[in-house]
This record gives sequence, structure tokens and C-alpha cells, in this order.
Amino acid sequence: MKRFLTLLALLLTSSSLMAAGEIPGFHTDLESALKEARKLNKPLYIHFTTDWCGWCRRIEDDIYKKAEGKATLKPFVAVSLNCTTGKPNAAAYDAMRKNLGLNGYPALAMILPEGGLLHKFGGYLKMTPFKAELAKALANKPAVLASDAYKAKLAVRKKADAEFAAYAAKADKTSGAYLNKAMHYYLGMQYPTDATRAAKTLAKVDPKCKVGTPKDVALRANLIYQAAKIPEEKTAAFALLKKADKDGAFGYLAPAWMAKADAMLHAGYDKKTNAVAPDKAKAALVEINGILKLKTVPNAYMMQSMKHYAATQAKDVPAQIEALKAIKVLHPPAAEKIDQMLKELQPKPAK
Repeated sequence: MKRFLTLLALLLTSSSLMAAGEIPGFHTDLESALKEARKLNKPLYIHFTTDWCGWCRRIEDDIYKKAEGKATLKPFVAVSLNCTTGKPNAAAYDAMRKNLGLNGYPALAMILPEGGLLHKFGGYLKMTPFKAELAKALANKPAVLASDAYKAKLAVRKKADAEFAAYAAKADKTSGAYLNKAMHYYLGMQYPTDATRAAKTLAKVDPKCKVGTPKDVALRANLIYQAAKIPEEKTAAFALLKKADKDGAFGYLAPAWMAKADAMLHAGYDKKTNAVAPDKAKAALVEINGILKLKTVPNAYMMQSMKHYAATQAKDVPAQIEALKAIKVLHPPAAEKIDQMLKELQPKPAK
């Protein structure tokens, strides 16, 4: 079953006309690029792309793969972020692109590791104007580095690095205490893969959830849930969450009482067809609607995601439309794609 928490990766599938392949010298995920940028003290060069973007293929062939283009990019750590629906982290990457005020593809941004924007531009450029744009980014670098805002962010990160390094040097790296601290550190550094790995190891080391506070356990469970690839992993994450959040007190996480609807969908899931039995989907839909009628829904986005999935499996078009409209309000970056989905759900005119 596809994951409810990643709605866009789950639902907004688009056709792939010309797949974005790996570009020599480019990272393909933000986490690894960010680590290298911090290590080498270089800014990031971010290439937002999609599988269907023809101009993206042109800039890759005409600029990135040429010796002159590679030399121009040498002062940066380059990363290509695929925003095609269904690709890993596509929704987050596309939201990042829009937050930067970039339209269309290719969208290009030069950013310092702690978030200082040096320059941005969009579209295909030939070599000479491309080099001129990157020169603007490098020209802006001293001023951004000298700004109080960037200095403050850098100081926070360096302090966290130093404190964790000092702790790790003396700690037992197999202990629950170390893994709990590592989980928080990696998440603060924007390394979700490392944070999730620590959370999963911690769950094995500390099955009775004695390490950390209830919020620590809830964070551990949430990381495991979001990384879950099979129903059994989700069930295990919910079991952890129940131990930490018996009353559904943590509003920013998936509360334990959502487990019933989630379990209904799992019970009706068929791995061969990658679908839920319609009767189970309808039962889950009733449960989800009941939760959404409560005065407080700690994670409305997740519940509407679950509702849309259940409604799709149950072939309940009105419920699909209702859920999509709610998601559009809760997640504005997806508005255009949701409008397209809503249009496709409208009755076809009679011929």
C-alpha cells in the first residue's frame, strides 16, 4: 500500500515522456548534497527538473555535460532534484522550488548550505549567458556570508555540530541514549535519512520505549511511519505511537486513534493488485469521516490523504472530490495538480 503521509507521491501521477537520468557530477538528493556542501564549504547549485521537461534535457546536454559547463559549476556542489510526481521526495522538492519563487522547469537556484540565497533563474540558457548567471551568484556570496542572519544560522549549526561531536566521542554508540540524541541531531541538520536510521535502530534497542520522553518516542514512531514501505512497518510504528501518545496529545503527529482506519485499509490490502478490497475501503471511509467530524483533528492533512485513498479504492467519486478540495486548502503548493485531478473527476459530457 502506498504511504498516506506522502499524498502527492501517492496520488498525483504524471506521464513520463523523457526520464531525467543521472547527471555526471550531480547529486540526486538534497541530503547528500547538503552534507558535501557543508564539508567543502561550497554553495549548492540546485537544478529542479522533471521527467517530462525537454528543456531540462537540453541544459543537461549543452551545459552540464560539457567541459566548460563542468568548470563553471566547480565552485558549487551540484544537485538535480526530480519533481516528477511519484519520485522520492518530489512533493517536498517541488514545494521548495515554489517557495523560492521559481516557475516552470528547469528552475535553478544557488544557495548557501545554511539557507542564504545567492541567485536564482529559470529556463534554458546557452553557455555564455549561463556562465554570467552563475557569476552573479558568486558575486553575491560575500555579502550573504557577511549578513547577520546567515552568521546566526551558521553559528547555531556549528554549535550543534561541536556539541554532538563531543558527546559522540565519549558515548556508547549502541546505546539508546546515543541513538535518541543522534535522531534529534540528524533531524536538526536536515538529514532525515540518518534520523530515520537512528530511529529504527533505537526501536530495536529500546522496544519498551524507556529511553527519552514521550515526545521522543512519538518522534521516533513518526519517522519510522513516514519511511514505512510495507503495512507491517506501519503497524509497528503505530504500536510505538500508542505507547507515547495514549490520548492523542501531540497535535503535530499522527495520533494513535487514527490507527483503526489505517488498520482497516491494511486488512483489505492485496499486494498482488496493490489495491484495497472495496468493502474494506468503504468501512475505512466511514471511520475516517467520523474522525474528521471531531472538533480537533491533530493531523487533518494525513486524514484527508487517507480519505482520498480510501475513496479512490471504494470508487466513491463525491468523497474523492471532497477530500481533494480539503487537501487543496491544507496544502496550497499542490493546488494546480489537484485542480487537474478534480477536472478529471468531473462527469464527461454526453456525445
